[in-house]
Amino acid sequence: WSQGVFNHEFMTLYEVFQGGAEDDGRESPLPPLAVQYADFTLWQRQWLDEETLAQDIDYWKDELAGIPRQLHLPQDRPRPIVQTFFANRCFATLSERQVAAVKQLGHTSQATLYMTLLSAFAVLLQRYSGQEDIVIGSPIANRQEAQLEPLIGFFVNSLVMRVRVHGEWRFRELLATVRGMALEAYRHQDLPFERLVEELSPQRSLNITPLFQVTFALQNAPMEAQQLAGLEVVRLRSDEFRVRRDLELHAFERSGEIQFHWVFNRDLFDPWRIEQMARHYGKLLEAAAAAPLKPICELEMMDEREKKQILIEWNRSGSEFPWHAVHELFEKQAAKAADEIAVADDYGRQLTYGSLNHQANRLARYLSNIGIGPEMCVGLCLERSVSVVVAVLAILKAGGAYVPLDPDHPPGRLALISSDTHAKVVLTEERCKEQLSSCNCPVITLETAAEETERQASTDLHLKMHPESLAYVLYTSGSAGQPKGVSIEHRELSNYIHAILRQMQVSRCDFAMVQPLAVDSSVTALFPPLCTGGCVYVVGKEEGIDPEWMTRFFRSHAIGGLKIAPSHLAALHESAGQNKKQLMPRDVLIIGGESSRWSWMCSLQELATECSIFNHYGPTETTVGVVTYRLDVDEGRSFQNTPLGRPLSNSQIYILDRWMMPSPLGGAGEIYVGGANVARGYFNRPDLTAERFVPDPYSPDPGGRLYRTGDRARYLKDGVIEFLGRLDEQIKLRGFRIEPGEIESALLRDSRVAEVVVTIRKTDKDQEQIVAYVVARRDANLDTKELRRNLQKHVPDYMVPSNFVFLETLPRTSHGKVDRNKLPEPLPGDSILSGAPGTPEEEILCEIFADVLGVEWVGVDDNFFHLGGHSLMATRLVSRVR
Repeated sequence: WSQGVFNHEFMTLYEVFQGGAEDDGRESPLPPLAVQYADFTLWQRQWLDEETLAQDIDYWKDELAGIPRQLHLPQDRPRPIVQTFFANRCFATLSERQVAAVKQLGHTSQATLYMTLLSAFAVLLQRYSGQEDIVIGSPIANRQEAQLEPLIGFFVNSLVMRVRVHGEWRFRELLATVRGMALEAYRHQDLPFERLVEELSPQRSLNITPLFQVTFALQNAPMEAQQLAGLEVVRLRSDEFRVRRDLELHAFERSGEIQFHWVFNRDLFDPWRIEQMARHYGKLLEAAAAAPLKPICELEMMDEREKKQILIEWNRSGSEFPWHAVHELFEKQAAKAADEIAVADDYGRQLTYGSLNHQANRLARYLSNIGIGPEMCVGLCLERSVSVVVAVLAILKAGGAYVPLDPDHPPGRLALISSDTHAKVVLTEERCKEQLSSCNCPVITLETAAEETERQASTDLHLKMHPESLAYVLYTSGSAGQPKGVSIEHRELSNYIHAILRQMQVSRCDFAMVQPLAVDSSVTALFPPLCTGGCVYVVGKEEGIDPEWMTRFFRSHAIGGLKIAPSHLAALHESAGQNKKQLMPRDVLIIGGESSRWSWMCSLQELATECSIFNHYGPTETTVGVVTYRLDVDEGRSFQNTPLGRPLSNSQIYILDRWMMPSPLGGAGEIYVGGANVARGYFNRPDLTAERFVPDPYSPDPGGRLYRTGDRARYLKDGVIEFLGRLDEQIKLRGFRIEPGEIESALLRDSRVAEVVVTIRKTDKDQEQIVAYVVARRDANLDTKELRRNLQKHVPDYMVPSNFVFLETLPRTSHGKVDRNKLPEPLPGDSILSGAPGTPEEEILCEIFADVLGVEWVGVDDNFFHLGGHSLMATRLVSRVR
């Protein structure tokens, strides 16, 4: 505005005085100013001390309560530690016809052009960020009095426009809401932005601007043509200009058109991304003007080419496989290579394909004789050994479905699972029998059944299997307070085996199985080798986290393949030191179960250049995994986290918004999985199945279903999928899937606990730990040791919080919800339970414990696991102690 005033006055004076000396003495044609800028500053200073100021502050505090700290637009590079302001820009134009339609839309809603453009911009940002609470900064001239208009000076203020975009609203409803919000903002525009930031005291950062990171401005003040007699007036632009926010959209209304200048931080965004946003913005404005009564979620902004690429081309994963049940594929290998080693364990036991098949057949006939058949569940509670493989194959051969029961889990949990699946029987061994004392179904030990099993025939049963028959039920943590069982059929299991073998491009591979059967990644280590003539090396729990034992193990066995969680492998490598190269498999390394750093993955490639390394993604509900990314360090790309990759054979991946509309390229959305790997559903939970397994609107086949993963992701430019986090509070920790709600429900069983919130926190050493924030009932005394001891009766050890923080009340938002952002960081003293060391040796040990745990101090009687330690961290501890 000041520039326009200056230009007008300069041109007027130039026209009058361009004659030079001969114009001396001529009076200025400009009228005298009614007030000076200094008068305005004095008025503003006085106003800031008045009661009106308090009213404006109260309005903005109420209007901006609970706003998101950041708008998460898709970025092409990680945000720098300190904010940069290097800018780039792109341009777009709205034609006269389009502008007329947009203005007509605003006219029918009694909204200005600014309000209409702002509403569409908020919809665009919602589509790209996946957030519904959109905060946009907007400069305002702040010249409300007529006498201020001709002044040159800085009057501009920044208004914070908060737009809540609900997809089910019609665009006209959104426009009416924005109109009301904007009018209220104008009424309270005098509060300086700097004072607003001071009053709200948002969490500050060196790389994120406070309150908003995106700006929108409409420049529609009349600008006179800059023409002077005898002169050509040219606007100069610097080659190096700056941007004040992450993204600024400036709209200029000129000659019936609107020119958009998209100015963006080039350290965050590539030009193609902003050019796409500009194109989508124009399409959204057209769609809204053409159908203002259409729900916002249905307004199109992508053309048919874009939708075809995202929905069809990147999901062309069809591949024909001859269908066979996995145990039938195993039987073919047993017939071809009976003398080849099929399975071995760390107890020194091993079985050839012929022996393994015979033992499994005998146990299968025994199970069949006691009534096991199709759709019947058999609990399996065994320590990791050759016996696990025999029992799994036997259950499948008998037509049943195996249900893993981890002997390390609490007896109550094992009883709940066996009861929930209506298990016909639980197979176990004498050393695990005590854990099953609470089970109501028959419990049979392999030792007790050995004599009867040996009398059975060892030939194949040749039971006719149907693809839709149940193969296994695997229980995961449940948000409702108890675990839920995922039902996997033979056809899904078969497709996964074929798909992962095709992806690995190996005809035969020996795998080390370092995870319990109750974790779905065990499927990758177990079945592909058995179906291709390879060997499964079953590694015990304690041995699998011992770097020295694992190093000897890899030296003495030709381990071709390994499927492992990144935190597990990282802990082994850290403790192995110079020997970590010996902990790499020969042919294939598959990383899965949790996200991993790209830099760390690249370091693995340097350790084993001949080994193919894959990042593998997929919830249990999609049969182990549906997306893989093959690492290739030579491709010259760089990421913060390792990409998820592309779909496996016969799987489809859609990134959709909450209304199941496709998110744009680069836009955030929820991962929906379709195709042959989608599970039957949750065992005996039709309500939960209907909620998470929904009809597939993009499938040409009738009856197609999609699984809603709850994971946020986006497509990169080449169709690779990048993981962005969770939509809910679910945790992935050391390869385990944890629902905080299950831990909270278990803690609330204690009558002394009034409220509890469970979340995950990072230590100073970037290690993730579970933290429970507990509010006690009035006059109740809570003890950390007792809470932990009671909790261990209901949940596995990996779900027990490392820290318990006791609060008088939980922080809440203005809407009454728990404000997780305001939960305090646990103090080192929250977990310290005992006193100081008394000898030099104890002092050294306490220092090592504290360093590994990432806490300031550890006492001699403190429990390593109670202070946040876990089995993987223990490998580093033992290495340091040695």
